[in-house]
Amino acid sequence: MTIPAFLLGLLLYQAGAFARAAEPFQTTEADFLSQINHSISQLQQSSADTPSLEQELHFLRDVSYQMSWHQLSSESRQAVLPLLLQLSMHPDFFRPHPKAWRWQEQFSVLSYRYPPEEVAMRLELLSTLSKISSQLPNGQLAADYAWWEAIRAQAFLAADARNQDDLKQLLNQSDWHKPILVLVPQASGWQLEHLLWLLAYQHLLLPEDAPEDAPEVTKDALDNAVIAALKSHPELSEKERKQLFSWRYLTNSFRVQDNCQQQFADWCVLPPLEQALPHQHLCHDGLVIRYRSISNKQLQQLCLQMMAQEDDFHQLLKTGREPVANDWNERLEVIIFDDYSDYNLYGALHFNIRTNNGGMYIEGSPSDPDNQARFFAFQKFWQPEPFAVWNLEHEYIHYLDGRYASYGPFGHFPSHKVWWSEGLAELISMGEQNPKAIRMLEETPAEEIPSLNTIFAASYQDGLDMTYRWSYLAWRFLQSELPERIPELTRALRTDFFAGYLRQLEQVAELHLDGFHAFLQDQRKQSFSDTAKPQEPPILGRYLYRSYLQPAHLPVNARHFHRLSLSTDTKDQTND
Repeated sequence: MTIPAFLLGLLLYQAGAFARAAEPFQTTEADFLSQINHSISQLQQSSADTPSLEQELHFLRDVSYQMSWHQLSSESRQAVLPLLLQLSMHPDFFRPHPKAWRWQEQFSVLSYRYPPEEVAMRLELLSTLSKISSQLPNGQLAADYAWWEAIRAQAFLAADARNQDDLKQLLNQSDWHKPILVLVPQASGWQLEHLLWLLAYQHLLLPEDAPEDAPEVTKDALDNAVIAALKSHPELSEKERKQLFSWRYLTNSFRVQDNCQQQFADWCVLPPLEQALPHQHLCHDGLVIRYRSISNKQLQQLCLQMMAQEDDFHQLLKTGREPVANDWNERLEVIIFDDYSDYNLYGALHFNIRTNNGGMYIEGSPSDPDNQARFFAFQKFWQPEPFAVWNLEHEYIHYLDGRYASYGPFGHFPSHKVWWSEGLAELISMGEQNPKAIRMLEETPAEEIPSLNTIFAASYQDGLDMTYRWSYLAWRFLQSELPERIPELTRALRTDFFAGYLRQLEQVAELHLDGFHAFLQDQRKQSFSDTAKPQEPPILGRYLYRSYLQPAHLPVNARHFHRLSLSTDTKDQTND
């Protein structure tokens, strides 16, 4: 007898062979579709084979972490939707029973691991997720997992809607925030923190003012509703209300210390900074690292890494290691948080910076002798080994640029500086290994390649490709073909001679139009295609969930997992 491939895979999965396999996870698209169709047929029976169905749902969940979602065809991705709809319509789905709670958990996870492309279908899934989370769980572990994942799924949907205007509009016109607000006065502990986190994500979608023909909830209205809900909570002290509002709601809707000092002056409590940054390490007199949990060996590694970059910077720009005039930024503070969650909380409330990013450099006013330049970064918390700090190299170049190459504070020059700052940081931090830039180049038709004039005039509103990748390629061109022009441009910026800087850019763009395109054609030959370098299966979004929200009694393990549960590494992975 021949066993279908997907059933054979499932048998091996049940036996635990995959958990110990050294070979990479393997499945085909045909097997994937067969698995889904088999699960749907089970659900259509009046008496579903519950153990088998549970294992199949578990298997589909795991596939999403072992195999790149984008490698699946649209047909395969959309095939999950009928399964989810069939599952939610099963007569046992909302029954208060461990089997039903387990199904609800899997439904929630699969809804964000395989999100449907149609907005209407996403709203249909949201209706089921809202129903799952409409009542607080009763303390049973399976019910807690189901409620937790339903809340997470709604937050991740809101995060997606920020970049999808049609989905955002429909969500804003619905009342999906109301059931969450109703639960706030009834919840406590981890449940209350998750509700406020979800409401913060809803806040990000709302308009400042609702038009008359679309009576949507506004940002201010939701703020007031959250305050009212916390005020009506019967068990919270005044301090607890303020902590929850500022630490869990305000910061996750990307408000900062200014907001606390202005419209929410009576509703903010600053978290103790010493909890996040109790230690400091001196690389040299001009470079200090503030941190919480970095080993001595790792600190030495970071110092050597930044000092090596400093050498590359000065060699490329021929600065003579002389600071620009009127620059007092003699000492840089490198703030390294343990993870993005700490960056978001402490960066917003203590350092008053917007944290909807992967780190930043704040130059301040370099002509002020009391100014303190800082750059903010965080560890690659999703990558325990090898140790690394996200965007460390990139942000350090911004400091060096401001200190040794570009006169005045950030924004001093009126234009034509984005390509310089971001492209230079990308070049020195990445060198010749920039797969995203090369892949972008390979995928761009020749007639759509921007000119040097366009790249030099780029602004931050022109998108990530223009800001970082085309700017990087322009720098690569200068470094490779016109290295003598780099010190000339640097000299004009150092001496605040903006007109001379512009004139040189115009000359380069005019005289080397053909040379730039020929250089790009050579770069196309460097293949960084998906087949040449296998892509790591996507994780949900490094910044979406908060480490401090993880309930201690809901560990991420082989049964309730969010990354590679079949890996031989059994360490828990708590961030998607």
